[in-house]
Amino acid sequence: MNTPNRATPPTASSNPLAGRLLAAAEELPTKGQKSSIISEGFNCEGSIKSDGLLNLDGSFKGEIHVDELVIGPNGKVIGAVRCRTISVRGHFDGALHCQHISVLNNARVDGRIFYRTLEIASGARVTGEFFRSDAASG
Repeated sequence: MNTPNRATPPTASSNPLAGRLLAAAEELPTKGQKSSIISEGFNCEGSIKSDGLLNLDGSFKGEIHVDELVIGPNGKVIGAVRCRTISVRGHFDGALHCQHISVLNNARVDGRIFYRTLEIASGARVTGEFFRSDAASG
């Protein structure tokens, strides 16, 4: 008797696409958290204020005040940002006040950065002034 083939679920190590999908799923907002997206190719200027998560893959110039900011690999922010956490995969240039910053591989961060905790991945480029402070907040 033949037994049906059972596929094993892909893992991040066995399949690069699965790894990217798992990473993207980790960035989804938790229940009740508001989420907004500025897509690649969208360029805007002004001020954004939100209690939730902002995923930014376009270009933004101005002020951002959010709970959590994710600058995607194609994202670019020039201006002032206040947030609880920020994850930078693209480019940030300006003044940043946050509790936690993650600068990921191939990201670029320039400016005056005030933070409580900081992670910088191999391959990231950071320049400017970095100030660790227990009082840094979003």
